[in-house]
Amino acid sequence: KISFDGTPKKICSSGNSKYVIDSNGDLWELGSNRYGQLGNGGTSNVLVPTKLNLSFKVFDIACTTQNALALDTEGNLYAWGNNDYGNLETSNKYPTLLASGTKFKSIDTDGDAHVAVSTDGKSIDGDERQLKMGKR
Repeated sequence: KISFDGTPKKICSSGNSKYVIDSNGDLWELGSNRYGQLGNGGTSNVLVPTKLNLSFKVFDIACTTQNALALDTEGNLYAWGNNDYGNLETSNKYPTLLASGTKFKSIDTDGDAHVAVSTDGKSIDGDERQLKMGKR
């Protein structure tokens, strides 16, 4: 049996990496962490669901086998994990704020490309290396 502090609200799974957002806005991790994609600062695999110690509440998550994006409840965009192709503009192994000053309402990934839609309806694409700068 797996226990969370709140009710699971959203699950994101890619390869052997799993994430759960609970009803409290907490983000839980489990699985492969070879690239730091679980966001805990390291690269060791996580064998039991573990809550990340974050300073923000998570609203949405998009994940790949090597990295992840998250939106907090205020519309801020975070990313972490492998950045070999430059699509995240960060190689941190913990959630890092991107596009400071821009608020977002939606994120997605197809495993290679990342996209985020800002609250004013503009989209930015990680393939165009726009996430860090917040260019539109």
